[in-house]
Amino acid sequence: MLFEKFKEKSIILLLIFLFLHLALGCTALKNDKDQWLSKDKAYHFLAAGAISASATAISKKGKLSDAESTLVGVSITLAAGTGKESYDKKIKKTFFSWKDMIFNLLGALTGSLIVNMTD
Repeated sequence: MLFEKFKEKSIILLLIFLFLHLALGCTALKNDKDQWLSKDKAYHFLAAGAISASATAISKKGKLSDAESTLVGVSITLAAGTGKESYDKKIKKTFFSWKDMIFNLLGALTGSLIVNMTD
C-alpha cells in the first residue's frame, strides 16, 4: 500500500519534472558543443548503469518486485544525473545536457534490466 502511493507520486513528479524541463530547457538539445556520440556519453551510460544496477539489486534484496526495484533503481539514477547536470549548469557555468540525460536513462534501464535478468 505504501509503495503504491510512492509509485503514484513518483510518476506524477516525474511527469511534472519532464514537462518543466522540456518547456524551459529544450535549447540544450540544440547545443553544438554537445555531441550525441562521445566519450562523455559512454561515461554517462556506464555510470548510470552501475548506479541503477546497484540500487536495483539492493531493492530486490529488500523483497521488492522486479518492477518496484527497477523503479527505485532508475529513479535514484535519474535523480543523480539531474543533480550532476544541474551542477554543470549552475556551478560549472556550462549547460544542462538533455543528451547526457538520455544516456543516463538508457544506462539506468540497461543496468536494471541486467539485474532483473540475472537474478
